[in-house]
Amino acid sequence: MKPQTMALLTSVLALNALAKPAEREVELPDRGREDPKVKRMKKMEAKSRKINRKIAGKKRKFSGKRNKKK
Repeated sequence: MKPQTMALLTSVLALNALAKPAEREVELPDRGREDPKVKRMKKMEAKSRKINRKIAGKKRKFSGKRNKKK
């Protein structure tokens, strides 16, 4: 390592040691369990989206315009 780099590194380490730890002002979000009703609703919505995707795929598959032979 170059002497300049070493000097910079040691000064940074010294400043870091002198610095006070920052106090946490931002509170972390609670990682508690999700409300069962909300969880159930989300699950139902996801299931509904899945079913609708399947139906849309079938409509596309059997659409006459798409599958007409020329």
